[in-house]
Amino acid sequence: MFWMCKGIGLPIIENVFVKKSDYRQVGLNKVERQKSANHIYLADENSIRGKNIIVVDDILTTGSTLLRVHDLIHHLCHSVVYITYAYNCRYQSVNKSSSGSKRFHLPF
Repeated sequence: MFWMCKGIGLPIIENVFVKKSDYRQVGLNKVERQKSANHIYLADENSIRGKNIIVVDDILTTGSTLLRVHDLIHHLCHSVVYITYAYNCRYQSVNKSSSGSKRFHLPF
């Protein structure tokens, strides 16, 4: 994603989020994942204030990470688009576009 954005000239803001501690979500249940997501903090809100933002995450399992990121930034940004590369099939598709990509309902 980094090189795609760079290639088309989109500005990239790195290190927007920091983790209070090093943790892994592998093997955690939904409640444990929600708690672990609270370790994510916004490093510099001025770097994204008033901008159109694309948030990219590698996988959507329970949505805990994206929910935490959303809570941290939605009130700061002009608009936010969330993209994930892979998803857990337990989440139901609510919309399928003509291109075959799926959109999922998250509670935000």
